[in-house]
Amino acid sequence: MTLEAVDVDAAAGPSERSLTSTVPAGAATAVVGIRANIEGACVCAGEAAAIIGGLHYRERGTPLHADISPVSLPITGAPVSVRTLKLTPDMNYGPNLQEFVVTAGAPFTLTTTIAATGNAEHAAYVTIIFIGKDSKEITRNNIWFEASHHSLGEVTTGADGGFQLRLPADVVLAQEKIEAKFAGDAERGPAMTTSALGPQTMAPALVQPLANPRGKHVVFAPRKDFLRAYQDGASWDELAKQWAKGAAHVDVIAMNEGQIRSTPDEVLARLMHELKTHHIALSLGILPTNWFHEPPCGGGVEGYSDPGSANATVTKLLRAGASLGIIGMDEPLYFGHYYDGKNACKSSIDDEARRTAVIVKIYTAAFPNAIVGDAEPFPAISDHAGWPADYAKWVQAFRRETGTALSFTHIDINWGDPHLGRSGTPGVADPSRIANLSKTVAQVLRANGLSVGMFYTGFGGAPLSDEKWMTQARAHMDAVQRSGINPDYSLIVSWDRYPTRTLTESDPTALASLVAYYAEHYRR
Repeated sequence: MTLEAVDVDAAAGPSERSLTSTVPAGAATAVVGIRANIEGACVCAGEAAAIIGGLHYRERGTPLHADISPVSLPITGAPVSVRTLKLTPDMNYGPNLQEFVVTAGAPFTLTTTIAATGNAEHAAYVTIIFIGKDSKEITRNNIWFEASHHSLGEVTTGADGGFQLRLPADVVLAQEKIEAKFAGDAERGPAMTTSALGPQTMAPALVQPLANPRGKHVVFAPRKDFLRAYQDGASWDELAKQWAKGAAHVDVIAMNEGQIRSTPDEVLARLMHELKTHHIALSLGILPTNWFHEPPCGGGVEGYSDPGSANATVTKLLRAGASLGIIGMDEPLYFGHYYDGKNACKSSIDDEARRTAVIVKIYTAAFPNAIVGDAEPFPAISDHAGWPADYAKWVQAFRRETGTALSFTHIDINWGDPHLGRSGTPGVADPSRIANLSKTVAQVLRANGLSVGMFYTGFGGAPLSDEKWMTQARAHMDAVQRSGINPDYSLIVSWDRYPTRTLTESDPTALASLVAYYAEHYRR
């Protein structure tokens, strides 16, 4: 029996597809596009999904080539990115992505990467249309969308026709369909059987794991020791026993781009599968402000990145079968517009929105149902005169440039700011000043239609210890809660050296104990 695994849920990431042919006589240019539910394609088997990567045209024997992206970014020279499509019977999708010069009679290859659900066959295709000098179509070649197949080898059946096979972990985690085929021989006819490892579902990239993105959420960012234990083989359930009280209330796990890219593929796929099983969403922290092909500023400044890094993160997530609930931007308004230190860009709000659109569009094209918001520092922003008007302009500019509404702002309070200090006690924030700042900022955010998040952290200043940091974090949480703002997102994180451990929650110097403290005192 010959065995194949079929990625019917588009959960294992795109795989390479190609076509090779010859440019027809009389062709002057070619157009590469996508067709879904039109021009011979039919979404006739219910809602389907497909993920399409960059398209690459190459001619043999000539220097002509083209790299075509299904995602349009507001800069020149951007690398190609990935787009996830929801295919529905009522849609008509047919963009022409790029036209370029070709050489009549030259052999060519068009390659791309595609992942598609099992019912996407015949629903859509990539096309290359050759056009003559008279601007009329000569011919076209298509790469049809279909679920990815990969070989699992061959097995020999027993006397009863049965067989056993240990499946690769990635096949199991993606819940791929197994097809077993026998071509037949002189004595036996052909045979085929299939076995599904799970019910067919929507492609993970289209799933919004938050039942109510505008509801109340507890976000937890485990420290390195937690992620290291998971990488060493501990399961989510095994680790959850060490913070059972807090784990019962956490519905979002936060990771940043660097953590995603540095996690081995098989470990990341297992983590994404377990988060899905436990109905926990992933929040991805990104560096949102583009410096690629921009004026020379932003070097070494927090929050700046490039399309290549974003593409690498997207590739890892798609390969792991991730469903992305939240995209959280690292302080774009402050570091892009207000910051005036070394290498500051001091961009206008409109230009900062355009620069963030370069990075954000890469993520929202791949994960179109994820919500997007930012974290911003206070009182660093609220110390500026006219900041409420600036914030309203930022919300509007972001939506205009990215095509996506800003959903939330997470408030990052600098607890050590002199404006918050308690008289006579340097480095200790005054609870009443924390409460007043929280109320002022939350009022402006909600007036702009944003959900409000709050980071509960220690001060982070030296000298410090696990115990001092955690004591500060609990005091800061108490002060914010007394303000009555009732944050929509409660974020338990640390960017500092402390605390050094995540677990266990019974240890008041471990980060997980702060989740338990929140659950016991403030979870409603």
